[in-house]
Amino acid sequence: MGKISIHSLQIATTIGQYAFERTAPQCIVVDLDYWTNTEGAEIDDTISGTVDYAAVCLAIREFASRSHFQLLEALARGIMTDLLAQFPIQELVIRLTKSGCVPSAAAVSVELNWKS
Repeated sequence: MGKISIHSLQIATTIGQYAFERTAPQCIVVDLDYWTNTEGAEIDDTISGTVDYAAVCLAIREFASRSHFQLLEALARGIMTDLLAQFPIQELVIRLTKSGCVPSAAAVSVELNWKS
């Protein structure tokens, strides 16, 4: 089993507890670690032997673009559920970061973990 990490993927989504936050899509930064069987890729040097990180990034962007959540926790759970339905992932850690939502903080993050 191998670990694949995606760092600082920027996605646009409608999110926020308050109406003014949901007037336009906001940028959320996604950090993701997932564990999957990579033996085929290690031996055959083909993308079919692993979970393609480009496909994972596309799936995250597509899910986020059609989503309308109030909370980062719900968005993180939605992304996680969507990825697990599409890809053979054995373990997943997702962190979402939103800037500018608390005046005295640079950003806030939510991190969820899943393991089969």
